[in-house]
Amino acid sequence: YIQTVVITLSIFALGVFLGFYISEIRIGEMLSSYESLRLKITGAILQTNILEGELCKFDVLGITGKEKVELGRQIEEMENTRGKTDEEVLRLKEDYSLLSINQLLLLEKWKNECNRNVSVILFFYSNVNNATKSEEQGFVLDFIYAKYPGRVSTYAFDFDIDNPAVNVLKKKYDIRIVPTLVINEKVYPDFQPREKIEGLI
Repeated sequence: YIQTVVITLSIFALGVFLGFYISEIRIGEMLSSYESLRLKITGAILQTNILEGELCKFDVLGITGKEKVELGRQIEEMENTRGKTDEEVLRLKEDYSLLSINQLLLLEKWKNECNRNVSVILFFYSNVNNATKSEEQGFVLDFIYAKYPGRVSTYAFDFDIDNPAVNVLKKKYDIRIVPTLVINEKVYPDFQPREKIEGLI
């Protein structure tokens, strides 16, 4: 009987140890991914600063758009893995918002100085309020972006992130509900169907 108890406790202790060990490995991998993404975001911000010098020589939409989409995809994967309220994920989303604003300002300058015809869509969403509507609006915008490459640039901002730069955008466009789209400087509150968006770009 004693031998059985010892064996059972040993197996239990081994299971706890392995669970802890595997958890530590996953946390280590996740932290590495966080740092990698932060470096990529920093690199993308520097990229916009470099491009600013000779704007009209470059395809600013193509260059910055590719980086933004890839980073957004990786952050979304991390959000799905760690959860929408994970502190590190929220920090990354805040960094990503600053990157988006940086690229947005550069794109607007490129449009004006180089006479480029590109529709700009700002997407304010929330994972807390009207999350389902926000998610559906995101799917519509993904479709629009894929259908009109080189013609549309979208920038998504989490309404619930408390960052001075994002707050200025929310105040500028008087964003009060989510989802809300700003399409070429005009504000469209609530969910907007694909057909309507296509008619505005």
